[in-house]
Amino acid sequence: MKKLLTGVVIVLITAGMLNACSEMEDESPSSSSSEYTAPEYKEMPDLRHMSLEKAIATLHGEGWTDVEAVEENDGTESTVRLDQTGYHIASQNPHNGKTGVSTDTHVRLTVHKDRTRTISNLVAVNDPWDEAFEKLRSAGLERGCDYIYVGGAMGDYSQYYVKSVSDGDADNLPAIIVEDYRDKRRHEEQQQERDASGQEAHGGAFCSTEGDTAISDRSDNILTCQEASDGRLRWIS
Repeated sequence: MKKLLTGVVIVLITAGMLNACSEMEDESPSSSSSEYTAPEYKEMPDLRHMSLEKAIATLHGEGWTDVEAVEENDGTESTVRLDQTGYHIASQNPHNGKTGVSTDTHVRLTVHKDRTRTISNLVAVNDPWDEAFEKLRSAGLERGCDYIYVGGAMGDYSQYYVKSVSDGDADNLPAIIVEDYRDKRRHEEQQQERDASGQEAHGGAFCSTEGDTAISDRSDNILTCQEASDGRLRWIS
């Protein structure tokens, strides 16, 4: 009887050890770990001027999930929640267009709080740029942050005017195109000559009446019928 009980105990202990080993095998790292996904290498999209919401959606859609957004004020930085509304992207790192960026790269977005997407109530086409600029600045709008500026205005702003102005929308900032008054006058003169001549001509082609004018069929240049180096009348710019 004693031998029988001893045998039963040994069997139970052995069975327990086998069960423990089975459990250890079931819990092995190889069977519970998730499958590794290798990162992709892509070109960084241009996120500037996008709303924060659209920028995050764009990054996540391309595979970048390690993203932070910060706002800079007077030299200090503060973190902005990625689900915050009313912000747009001022700059990004990595920069737009950079190629071969791994999708596990940390992306840092510097954001700017939206003030307004409407500026046509402040600035109109043909406004002198110096006056328009002061109106925008008085409204608290900064060039490059609150509206996109296109033009080469330097020095005396009174020499420039607003050529076009467009309001923004949810994903685009308002935009202003500025042009030099001298360019405007030149374009107007070319248009007047074009209207007066009423014809197009090919530069270098023969013409018949010296002094006639025409608009180039390749550009906005005005061509004049005059004697060329070969002694014959040709359309010359």
